[in-house]
Amino acid sequence: MFNLRYAFRSLLKSPGFALIAIVTLALGIGVNSSMYSLMNTLMFASAPFPRPESIVNLNGQTPQAEFLRLSVPEIEELRAHQSPAFAVIAMQSGLLETVTLPGQLPESMQGNAVDAALFKALETPPLLGRTFSADECVAGRDAVVLITENLWRRQFGANPEAVGQTMRINGRVFTIIGVLPEPYSTIFMFGEGQYFRPLVPADNQVTARDRREFGVVVRLTPGVTPVAALASIAPLAERWAKDHPRLYQNYHFRMQLAGRVGGSANVAILTLQIGLAAAILAIACANLANLQMARAASRLRDLAIRSALGASRWRLIRQQLVESLLLSVIGGALGLLVAHWSNLLIGRNIRLGLFSTLHLPIDGHVLAFNAAISIVAGLGFGLVPAWLAARADINDILKQQTRGTTGGRHQGWIRGLLVVGQVALSLALLSVAGMMIYGLDRTLNARPSWDTESILTANLQVDERSYNTEQTRAFQDEIIRRLSAIPGVEVAAIASTLPIGGSTAGNDIFKEGQDSSQTNLPKGSGYLITPGFFKALGIRVLEGQTFPENVSHTSPERVVVNKSLADNFWPKESAIGKRLGTRAGDGKTTLREVIGVVADVEDAINFTEPVARMQYFTPMTHTPWSYFQVVIRGPNPKRFDGDLRRAIAQVSPDVAPRFIWTLADMRDQFLHNLVVINGVLFAFALLGLVLASVGLYGIVSHNVSQRMGEFGIRVALGARQIDVMGLVLLRSLRLTLVGLAIGAVAAYALGLALRQSLGPLIAQNYTILGLTCIAIFVVAFVATWLPARQAATADPVEALRAE
Repeated sequence: MFNLRYAFRSLLKSPGFALIAIVTLALGIGVNSSMYSLMNTLMFASAPFPRPESIVNLNGQTPQAEFLRLSVPEIEELRAHQSPAFAVIAMQSGLLETVTLPGQLPESMQGNAVDAALFKALETPPLLGRTFSADECVAGRDAVVLITENLWRRQFGANPEAVGQTMRINGRVFTIIGVLPEPYSTIFMFGEGQYFRPLVPADNQVTARDRREFGVVVRLTPGVTPVAALASIAPLAERWAKDHPRLYQNYHFRMQLAGRVGGSANVAILTLQIGLAAAILAIACANLANLQMARAASRLRDLAIRSALGASRWRLIRQQLVESLLLSVIGGALGLLVAHWSNLLIGRNIRLGLFSTLHLPIDGHVLAFNAAISIVAGLGFGLVPAWLAARADINDILKQQTRGTTGGRHQGWIRGLLVVGQVALSLALLSVAGMMIYGLDRTLNARPSWDTESILTANLQVDERSYNTEQTRAFQDEIIRRLSAIPGVEVAAIASTLPIGGSTAGNDIFKEGQDSSQTNLPKGSGYLITPGFFKALGIRVLEGQTFPENVSHTSPERVVVNKSLADNFWPKESAIGKRLGTRAGDGKTTLREVIGVVADVEDAINFTEPVARMQYFTPMTHTPWSYFQVVIRGPNPKRFDGDLRRAIAQVSPDVAPRFIWTLADMRDQFLHNLVVINGVLFAFALLGLVLASVGLYGIVSHNVSQRMGEFGIRVALGARQIDVMGLVLLRSLRLTLVGLAIGAVAAYALGLALRQSLGPLIAQNYTILGLTCIAIFVVAFVATWLPARQAATADPVEALRAE
C-alpha cells in the first residue's frame, strides 16, 4: 500500500507526464483490445451449440481453389465411407428466395435448404413445434418450413400460433412446423438465414459430381480431433483422384470449426491488423520507457539518498514498477472504452455477406487480454528504467553538485536504442500500412474496359419445380420483351452470371482435332447470354458477329469467344469458322462453330494478379438456367428500378428481383469491407506517426532541458547558436537515420511476405517506402528542431552562476 500511495503522489506531482502516459497507453491498449476482439469473434469464437469443438465445416481444396463445396455424389460417398470419426454428416445450401409472409408483400429473404441430419448434428431442439424428418426431404412430400426466432418475433410478434400458419416461397405454399432458436440464424457464417426448409436436390444435382453446390456440416465423434477426422477420409480423396483424375487433381479435404472465418487472405489481413496494433503499443511503450528513464534520471539523487539510508535495490525497483503498473492499469481501463468505441465503429461497418453486420463484444476473453497486455505494457516500459535507476552508483550521484543529470552512459545508450527501435517500428508500420492502403485503393479504383456506369442489374430465380425448361425459356423471353419496352432503355439482356469478380465455373475446352480425353485440358469460363449482352455491357466485337436477335433453341449451337481464347487456340489465323469443343463434368463433349471474337472481359473486382482468362459465350435459349441476372442499359440506370420491378411482377408476381443495383453500386457493395479495412489501416498509420513524433519530441525536449547548463557554458565559451542547434540535431537525426535503415529492411521483408498471401492488395514498391522514410525524417526533424531552438537560447550567465 505504501508503494501505491507513493506512486499516486509521484504522479500527482507530474500531472502532465501522467496525462500523456495514460492517454498514450489507452490508445495503444485500446486498439490492441479491439483487434483482439475482432480476431476472437472471427477466428476463435465457438459456435453456440452443445460441444462446439466437435462441429466442423467440411470442404474440398485444390491449389487453384481454397474452398470447394461438395456435390451430392461426393457427400453420399462420404457417408458410405462410414468413417468412425464422423457421427453425423449434414448437407446445406444457402438460399435467397422470394418469400411472402401472411399479410405481407413478397420480399427477398435469406434462408437455408438443409437435410434432417443438420438438427441431429447441432443437438439443439426448436423453441416451438418440431423439426422435419428425413422422410420429408424428398420430392413430392408436403412442403414444410422452420422459421428462426428472429423472424418469429419480428413478423409474428412471438405468437405461438405461428406454428401451423403458411408462407409462400417462390410461389409455393409451405406450412410452418416450428421455430428455431436464434443460434441457428448464424451457424453459417456469412448471412443470417431466416428460415430452414428441406433440401431436395434436383435430378441433375444427384448425378453430377462436378456440381459442387452444397455445404457440409459434420458432428465429430466425441474425442476425435479435426486432424484425426481428416486423416480418416484422406484415402477417399486419394480414391477419387485415381477414379476421376480430371476433377480431383491435387484435391484434399479441409476442415474448420463452424462459425469461424477461414481463408489465407482473411487470416493474413487479420494478422496484419493485429501486428500493426502491436507495433503501435510497442511505439507507445518505447516512448514511455524513454520518458520514465528521463524522470528517473532527474530523481537519481533522491534514490541515492534512500539507498544510503538502507533501502534495498529491489525496494527501489518495486517502487518505480508500481508507478508504471498504475499508469498501465489506468490506461488499460480507459483502453476498454477506446476498444468499445472502436468495436462499435468497426462492427457497424463490417458486413458478413451482404446484409449482416458484425457484433464485437467486450467479453471475458477481451477483458483477460486487456488485463494481460496492460501488465505486460507496464512491465515493458517500467522495468528497464527502474533497474537502471536502482543500480546507479550512490557515491557518484551524491558527489554531483546539481540534481539535473542525463543518467549516465548506460541510460544514454539504452535511450538511444529505444529511439532507434521506435523509428524502425514506425517506418515498418507506416510502410506496410501504406503498401496495403495503396494496394486497396488501386483495387477500389480499378475499372474494367467494359461499361459499369450505365447498367442496372437484378438477380432472378424461378422455382425449378414450378418451371420446366420450356416455361423458364418463355419466362426469360417475356422478361426481355417487357424490359426492352421501358422508355429510355437502350437494350435489355440476360446472363447466367456477370463478370463481377472471380472466375466462373468453367469447362475443359479444346479445339477441333485435339484429343478431348486429356486430363490437363485448359479451362474456359463459360457464360450463357441473350443476344443483347455485348451491347448492354459495352463489350467490343473484334471480329465476326454476335448472336442474332432471332436465335432460338432450335438454332444450331454456335459460340462467341474472347481474344485470349482465340489467340490461344488459333494464334496465327482467324478463329471465325473454327470449332471450339467443351467438355462437361460428366465427360460429354460439344463442338460449336465460332462466329465472333470479342475483347477480353475483365472482372469488375479482382483480388488477384490480373490474368487474361479464356472466355466463351453461348445462347441462354439452348440451356435456360433457373437462376440468372437481367441487365438493363440506359442513361441514369437507377431510374429504371421501379419499372423493372413492375415488369417482373406483371410476368410473375411470385418472382421478386433481388439485388437491384447498378453495376457500380454492386461493385461498391462487394468492396465495402475493403473500404473499412482501408480506414482502419489509415487510422493505425496516423496514430503510429503521431505517437512517434510526440515521443521523439518529448525525449529530445527532456534531454535539452537537462543539458541547458551545458549548452549555456558552450555559448559562454564562444559556441554559436547554430553550433548548439547542430549538436542537438546531429545526435537525434543520426539515431533517426539508423532507425530508418533498420525499418526499411524490415518493411521490405514484411511486404514480400504479405504479398505471398494478399497478392495485389499489397502494392510493394520502392516509392511508398521512400516516401514513408522522407515523411518520418521530416517529422523527426521538426520534433528535434523545436527543442534544438530552445537549446540555442541557453543563457550563459545563468549557466555560469549555476556552476
